[in-house]
Amino acid sequence: MAVTEVCWTRPDPPPECAAFWASEYPAIRDVATLLAVIGECGYETVGHFTLPPSSWWDDYYRPLQRNLTEFRERHREEADAPQLADQVRREIDVWYASSDFYSYEFFVMRTR
Repeated sequence: MAVTEVCWTRPDPPPECAAFWASEYPAIRDVATLLAVIGECGYETVGHFTLPPSSWWDDYYRPLQRNLTEFRERHREEADAPQLADQVRREIDVWYASSDFYSYEFFVMRTR
């Protein structure tokens, strides 16, 4: 089985980053903890690696950022659209400022 999971890559993230993840995904853990969980669930880790920052920026955040202005314009009559756009902008800003502290880890595992 192969899965990806967002995880801490360094301890002690900046307060804004920690607050963002506490709000958006409080279950975020570090790689060592995730490897232990894999074992506790009866799997053996075949391998794992951290996805590069380019996978976040080039494939996700850059296109998302380019579309924010268009999204705001296209949905200007919808009451919740500005709030959604602001949340996306905040997520991009947190990643840009703190991407050294978290990433996605790709895990490959098999049953024991």
